Amino acid sequence: MNTNIQAAIGTSSDLDWFRFNNTSSQRRIRIDLTTLPADYDVRLYRGTSTQVGISQNGGTTNEVIIHNTTTVATYYIRVYGGNSAFNTN
Repeated sequence: MNTNIQAAIGTSSDLDWFRFNNTSSQRRIRIDLTTLPADYDVRLYRGTSTQVGISQNGGTTNEVIIHNTTTVATYYIRVYGGNSAFNTN
C-alpha cells in the first residue's frame, strides 16, 4: 500500500502480476501506471478471476484505475503491453 514499484514489459508476451490486500481502514484502491515507454495497459482483479477495473489508454498515456470498494480481499494487478507492446529498456 502506498508503494511505488518499477518493472518492465520486456517481451511481447510478458505479463507482470502484483498482489496485495486492502484492509478495513484502507479499502479504496487507486492504481497509477505512469512514465510509460510503450502502450501498456492494466487490469485489477479481486481474487484470481473477478475483474473489477481496467485501463486501456492508447500510446504512452498514463493508466489509472480507481476502485472504491467496501470489500476487503486479496487483489491482483496485471500489467501487459497493449497490442503486444514492449520495451527492452
